[in-house]
This record gives sequence, C-alpha cells and structure tokens, in this order.
Amino acid sequence: MRVTTSASTETGSSHCEAPASGDGSTVLVVEDEQALARVVTRILATGGYHVRAAGGGPEALRLYAEYGCDLLLTDVIMPEMSGPRLAALLHEQNPELPVVYMSGYSNGLLDKTHVLDEGITFVEKPFTAYELLQKVAAALGADSGSRR
Repeated sequence: MRVTTSASTETGSSHCEAPASGDGSTVLVVEDEQALARVVTRILATGGYHVRAAGGGPEALRLYAEYGCDLLLTDVIMPEMSGPRLAALLHEQNPELPVVYMSGYSNGLLDKTHVLDEGITFVEKPFTAYELLQKVAAALGADSGSRR
C-alpha cells in the first residue's frame, strides 16, 4: 500500500497560481485537536469555503445529517472513530462524497497499519495553507463549484 502526499515545492509554476476559490462549497472538517481545527477552518474560510467543524466522528455524522457537505476533510486517527470509518459511513449515504485525509503520522506508519487505501487524497501535517487549499480544490474538481 502506498499513500501519496503533496510534496511542497518552493519553486515552480504551481506556486504562481493560487488554488481555485471555494466558491461557497461546504467542507466538513473533522479534527480532534481544537487548535488545528481552528487553523484549518480559517484557511478554508479565507479560501472561499463554508466550513463546519467537528471534533470527532459522532459529531461529524450529526453535522452531516443536519447540513450535508460537499467534501469531507478528516484526520485519519482520532478517538472513537477513525477518519476512514467515518468516510465509509458517509459514503453509504453519498458514495460520491469527496474525501481528503490529513495526518501527522509518517507515511511509513500509515502504510504498515493499513489505515489508508492506495490512491486516496492525503495531505500530511504540517501542511501549508496553499497545500491544503490545493488538495481541497483538486478533490472538488477545481471548476465544479458548490454541489449542495
């Protein structure tokens, strides 16, 4: 199993172009570390996204049932419910829901524990605002705009 991460480049044309604007798409952020959840929320809001934040899987399920979302951005390893388990439950309701996983654990650890499948969209902590916005825009299809 291989997890693909975003490599940060300080040069190159990718940094000349800003990621696509969120255009009002709603991102459900699931992060058990409150300080990081606030930072991620601020980055996404500044990028033009509506954000709903949850501290874990059960709260995220409640928020999704009430408000829905266009994309799930979830930590991989959390108490109570892992990010992949949360995504699986939400995919039962909406199989097309894009998911971006984030984690501070090295790729090697995630590979050995088989927490993530190959080919998922993943951003490794710590990440820059640019990297996060780029991953979210790509997962949403950059030109797709709001789905809900």
